[in-house]
Amino acid sequence: MKSLYPALTGVTLFLMLLALLGAPRPAVACSCLPTPPPLAAREQAVAVFAGTVTAVDDFSLSPLRSSADPIHVTFAVSDVWKGEVTTETAITTARDSASCGFEFSTGQDYLVYAYAGEGGLQTNLCSRTALLSDAGEDLTAFGAGEAPLPGASGDALPSVWLVVLPLALIVVFLLAGLLLWRRRRRAVRA
Repeated sequence: MKSLYPALTGVTLFLMLLALLGAPRPAVACSCLPTPPPLAAREQAVAVFAGTVTAVDDFSLSPLRSSADPIHVTFAVSDVWKGEVTTETAITTARDSASCGFEFSTGQDYLVYAYAGEGGLQTNLCSRTALLSDAGEDLTAFGAGEAPLPGASGDALPSVWLVVLPLALIVVFLLAGLLLWRRRRRAVRA
């Protein structure tokens, strides 16, 4: 029975680690204050631009998904009213509206109010971001936009470390558990 103890301890630690990594995050409902008028909202934003969604990417590796998980949205930008925005710009938003995420559709045109966030530009349901066809008040207030800067911004694309680091930590914990189990097993034999 003594020889099973180290193996059971390692298995227990592994299962606890797995439970912690896979635990679902609590759901949070979105609640927004009234949005300011277009010119005040533009002043508060880091960037304001119009563009067509070319891609909506979900880089989540977890089978347990939260409404707050980020998605990455890439735009072909046509007009800029604020910020240094390139012809191809990416932003992030929460997965769905329950966590204040703005739901973008590929091929649709939007007026985007973007804010600085982790890894680049972000937007949410509480901003004045809207379908371009519904943004008449904003477009009238802004007048003609400027052309975007040439090139692409990779600001909002996820770093390879966001994928590699969690996997590396899991491998390290598994190897540490295996080494601990082998060391205890050798000690029991001696």
